[in-house]
Amino acid sequence: MGDGVVALILLIAFVTIFASGLSSSVNKVIDDQLPGEITLQGQGGVIPFPAGAISTVQKVSGVEAASGVRYVSAKVDGKTSSISSVDPADIVKVYTVEWKEGSDADLTGLKDGELVIGDKLASNLDVGVGDSVTLTSQKGRDFKFVVNAIMKTDSISLAGQGIISQNSMARDFDQKSDAVGLVKLDSGVDLDKTQTAIEDALKANKFPTVEVLNQGELKAQQRSQINGLLAMIYVLLALAVVVSLVGIVVTLILSIYERTRELGMLRAVGMSRRQVKRMVRYEAVITAVIGAVSGLVVGVIFAFLIGIPLGGDGFELSYPVGTLIVILILTAVAGVIAAIYPARKAAKLDVLAAKPETLAMRQLQTFAGYLRDNGLSADRYELAFWAKALAPLANLTMLLIAMPFVFAHQRNAAAGQRLLIGIFLGLAFFLANRVLANLVVVYGAPPLLAAS
Repeated sequence: MGDGVVALILLIAFVTIFASGLSSSVNKVIDDQLPGEITLQGQGGVIPFPAGAISTVQKVSGVEAASGVRYVSAKVDGKTSSISSVDPADIVKVYTVEWKEGSDADLTGLKDGELVIGDKLASNLDVGVGDSVTLTSQKGRDFKFVVNAIMKTDSISLAGQGIISQNSMARDFDQKSDAVGLVKLDSGVDLDKTQTAIEDALKANKFPTVEVLNQGELKAQQRSQINGLLAMIYVLLALAVVVSLVGIVVTLILSIYERTRELGMLRAVGMSRRQVKRMVRYEAVITAVIGAVSGLVVGVIFAFLIGIPLGGDGFELSYPVGTLIVILILTAVAGVIAAIYPARKAAKLDVLAAKPETLAMRQLQTFAGYLRDNGLSADRYELAFWAKALAPLANLTMLLIAMPFVFAHQRNAAAGQRLLIGIFLGLAFFLANRVLANLVVVYGAPPLLAAS
């Protein structure tokens, strides 16, 4: 039961921490790389929009700069990479680039046939500034580009793994639609009013599907997409939770069955049904919480270890303490729910379920003493105690009685006759024990006499 809870909570904790880290990383990218206040995107954030929308936004009062960003998948010297294109004149105003070799001037002066390459791709291809690389389009056409600068990139960089000019993108890769629009506003203008003006201008120029988002809305949208994926994973984990709850229920029921003697004795010495229920519930909660704490600890460690190699790609782990505490509380609640049926079953256990014949000698002695101290009859339990104590002697007696029948000479009696006599003697011995046991219970005869 505990192992299943540990594994389940480990997965939940890991997924929760990883999703929180992904959300934090995306927010960091938006804060660090997008100095502009407005972002344009197609419907749902996945459909490109016509390039004319950027020209329309550039004419709106209060807009300082606007640049569209286009994407295409291409092979760079045989390595498949994501390549973007920008408007060199405005890109440094709306997008922040960290440089390994080069500066913003190399980007604003980007010419057709030139490429700003990411440092990781440059390292993989072993190329530097001034080297030529071949970009292969999805149609199989090859184009030569010269590396004019090297930028720092990570796994969620908006620029992809390389930047070319808009003219090169349209001419060589036939991509004329923008995937994202980055907008920088004039200093001091009202954000809400300017955002509304941009929306009105786009609708008036027949671009009604272009979405206009400020940074807060963009973060909320990205967080919503991550939460949607997280919800799907949680649904799958919920099925595992149901299986785990069933496992807890079955384990508790088996535990109650195995402890019938102990539970019966506890009920016999005065434990109420409510106390039995509480005991079973506490057992379930303690087991669930111990499993949850172990799973959370291992999940946090596992997420930390996975996050180490991703840290170089811009991924930052975030530990949602509040969510992890809620998971711990829900696990305890699940333990209570799982214990409902087993607790009721344990509470309904008959007080006499602790049969004397099933108790150990020490338990019989303790229980018989308790009954005597409280003025109750302990004959049954004393009889069971002496029966267990004298069992070796009874077995030895039966063995001695049987030996003459086994080793007697064949001429004295037939084998069948000896067998029949032995059976009758055994039955007589058994019946005598039962009769004497009943005499102890009914007439109060000494238990030692009946046991012997």
